[in-house]
Amino acid sequence: MNLLNPAFLVCRRCIFASQALNFKLTTAKRKLSADSSSPNPTVAAQDSGDSKTRLSGNKIPRAVSPHKHKAAHLQTRLLTTQSFKDTRTKTHTPSPASPPATKEMAITLTSTEQDICDVLTKVVDRIHQRQPTEPRLVLRIAGGWVRDKLLGLESHDIDIAIDHMSGYDLAQHVNTYLKDTGHPVRTIAKISQNPERSKHLETATTSVLGLLVDFVNLRSETYNSDSRIPQIEFGTPLEDALRRDITINALFYNIETRQVEDFTGSGIDDLKSGIIRTPLEPFKTFSDDPLRVLRVLRFASRFDYSIDAQTSEAIMRPEIKKDLDAKISRERVGVELEKMAAGPHPLLSIQMILRFGLYENIFLTPPKEQWLGEQLSAGHALAESLTESVLRMLESSERDAVRPIIATMPASLFAAEDMQLRRSLILASYLYPYYGLEIKEKKKTVPVSHVVVRDGLKL
Repeated sequence: MNLLNPAFLVCRRCIFASQALNFKLTTAKRKLSADSSSPNPTVAAQDSGDSKTRLSGNKIPRAVSPHKHKAAHLQTRLLTTQSFKDTRTKTHTPSPASPPATKEMAITLTSTEQDICDVLTKVVDRIHQRQPTEPRLVLRIAGGWVRDKLLGLESHDIDIAIDHMSGYDLAQHVNTYLKDTGHPVRTIAKISQNPERSKHLETATTSVLGLLVDFVNLRSETYNSDSRIPQIEFGTPLEDALRRDITINALFYNIETRQVEDFTGSGIDDLKSGIIRTPLEPFKTFSDDPLRVLRVLRFASRFDYSIDAQTSEAIMRPEIKKDLDAKISRERVGVELEKMAAGPHPLLSIQMILRFGLYENIFLTPPKEQWLGEQLSAGHALAESLTESVLRMLESSERDAVRPIIATMPASLFAAEDMQLRRSLILASYLYPYYGLEIKEKKKTVPVSHVVVRDGLKL
């Protein structure tokens, strides 16, 4: 994040105004409480007829647009240490907006997706006709597309997993077929292996009937203890599923059979029940690649799902936090945090970061002996309270209470399509515990929050 851009300046303004904001919200809530007992029929009618706009303890539906719910309704289902112990056996009750867990989950293809699958099937037919002695290729759509389609969400992130051919070779076959059948052809983009950017294997991308499609072979991974960069080999569907971060991201859609395949044996059940768990033993999963800790938090926040007991306990292990600091680049930490801040439940994200004791691992500061000033007494908890206040401010029902502060901010901030400024406000809220702290850099003083964004998150 450029600290001089307008979004960050808005963040700073939000931070400076935060104490006034909390005061105004508290005053407004007291006034609303007093008005609710008022004989004024207009107030009474509004209060009884539009209860959804009032603050309550109700849990918001999961997997819905952030613009369709009141952020203040968010009550995290983040498990406390006491409840960690019974999560696996505990029945998870989906919210009303979730896919019905009692019905069989299925994927319904759009017409374009159907056509893409038909094209890929014909490409496999052609390859097999020309190489009849070779095993027939099996193509599967992998990962997030399968998860989202089963949840009834749209997805254009189509990744094709190939069992015994490189992604680039298959992409060439696809382009040849498209050209022979009179379809537009796009140059194949080869994305080289770049483990630091979580690209552990070469990927090929091309356009198929107007949609970008990635092609990559199934793989297995072997890790050394001192690095999150694995040794890669061609793998089986089971090996590829087990190497993934969480079970709901380890599902496949077999293009030939048009069936969902759950090689972990848990992905579909976890999707139905709203559970986040790792395919393999979580401590090993996180030791191999500690970035998966942040991905677990991000997906739990995004879908408002529970994190299962063993996974939760592994996240809290000191060894995992140490590996998170040692093995993961700060750029990757920043990318995951930005996605949490831009997601539908940013308050739940910071609540999980705090409950799992990951705040200092994520928001990495200079050594405390370099700090000038004293940290606010409420400490890291301020990140949660200010995030909640900012989200309330962004809700139209709360604007009257904070109109003087809103007047100092760009009107575009409150437009649904302007998510950059909203995300920046959330990030500023996350950083509020460092408000007022500075360090010396050469001949000038610099805010600690500035250093966290610049060096600790690389934004």
